[in-house]
Amino acid sequence: MRYKITYNNFQYYEDEAIIAYLEKQREMGWVLQRTFGMLGEVWLFSRSDENCTAKEKYILYQKHLTPVVDDEIGRLQKLGTHILMQNRQYVIFKVSAEEKEQSKAHTGNSRMDKRTVSVKKAFVKAMFMLILAFAASIMSAWHAWNATEPLAVARLVLSLLIIGCFLLCFAGDCYDYKKGWYAGNQGLFYVTDRSPVKKSLFQTSDAVRMGLFVASAIFSVMQLCVGADVVVMLELVRLWLVFSVVYVVANIRYQKCYIIWLFLSILLVTV
Repeated sequence: MRYKITYNNFQYYEDEAIIAYLEKQREMGWVLQRTFGMLGEVWLFSRSDENCTAKEKYILYQKHLTPVVDDEIGRLQKLGTHILMQNRQYVIFKVSAEEKEQSKAHTGNSRMDKRTVSVKKAFVKAMFMLILAFAASIMSAWHAWNATEPLAVARLVLSLLIIGCFLLCFAGDCYDYKKGWYAGNQGLFYVTDRSPVKKSLFQTSDAVRMGLFVASAIFSVMQLCVGADVVVMLELVRLWLVFSVVYVVANIRYQKCYIIWLFLSILLVTV
């Protein structure tokens, strides 16, 4: 038996992309065993000769999406359908190809109508938030230049790097949209899968954000060890409090949408 761990950075609107990823892993013999994190951010896969011979499909349903979808989740659970994984956000069932088609027929368009994205509205919202984030960074740059606040330069650099993380993810979505990795009509689309380019951009964004988190933690511990003055320590507490609040809201309200990082960028330099 062999194992591997992958990081789940799929967004809330990528239901079909999640299934496509899991089924591709299944074709290669890798079966999802466990998930870790509030929304299953880390996935543990196993592989064996037995895994490679079995054939099965997966279907994902978001919890509390519509009454029809909730009824279908309940129906599958009563039938004893195997649950591959579930968290607070969604549940994934392991089914046959025939059962998958039957389940989709039961929910009809109810599921996809709620999971589609208006590209125009999403683009406008992202541009509006991006402008606000840059405006906040400019204001922070002015404070840093005049040195009116402790850690002003660090806050500015942190804010700009977080904006950069957003832009990497946004570029990945724009690329896939232009290359036809979205399906739909009348301005409403859903993600069918991820291109290698988008996957690489999202992984780069994750790596930068993880590096920022580790560097910030090390810096905070160093300040604590050297006995920084009270003002600096209070500023560090404030920054970590802002990060914690945004992280919790991102998981509860926005369900892993990368636009939340623009909110974080703005709050870091304004609150």
